[in-house]
Amino acid sequence: MEAHIDKTIQYLDESTAKLRTRQFLDFLCPLAAPHPVKLQRNPAILILDVQRIFFDPASGAFLPVAPVVLGNIRSLIQAFECRNLPIFFTRHLDEGLGPMAEWWGKGIAAHDWHSQMAIECEKHTVVIKSSYDSFHQTELGRLLKRCGVDQVVVVGVMTHLCVESTVRSAFGFGLSPIIPIDAVGSKNECLHLSALTTLAHGFAQMTDTEEIKHCIEQLA
Repeated sequence: MEAHIDKTIQYLDESTAKLRTRQFLDFLCPLAAPHPVKLQRNPAILILDVQRIFFDPASGAFLPVAPVVLGNIRSLIQAFECRNLPIFFTRHLDEGLGPMAEWWGKGIAAHDWHSQMAIECEKHTVVIKSSYDSFHQTELGRLLKRCGVDQVVVVGVMTHLCVESTVRSAFGFGLSPIIPIDAVGSKNECLHLSALTTLAHGFAQMTDTEEIKHCIEQLA
């Protein structure tokens, strides 16, 4: 792979996003070569944890890649809305002293300002979760089934935690997950790319925002 794996946190910005995304895809796509990107009959977009803790520069856990990721997520939401395709958000909230709070030293409480959503989501379903895996002890699986969803496009943060865990479960549910890699993000490039590499090899198709939008336009 020619793309240098940068361990710094600012691995993607507006000026480098297209080039770096193409470099990543050149590496990732051959891992999933037998599985070209194709949308099923009724795909949904699953938007993970777009909350102030990760997307507000005032937060200690702010992700510098967040502006690029958020712009692409908004673009995808608009495309899904134009075709009346299902849209789901998750909001992470910790309940008491569970494993997440114990691991990170503190949890995300509903009353904390940084737990609030950092994107407009009032028109859509928001699933509350307390684990990396959006399907774990939530109603997400039932909601997707009720809507007749046969595939999920997974976006949000962080690639190596909630995105990876959720994609693995989505694969197990037979939901043929797709990841537009410029609409997910992590603390640094190493964590981001290592997670995508594993997922490309056995769990998800890899693409970018523009290809997803093009595929949506081609839906019957």
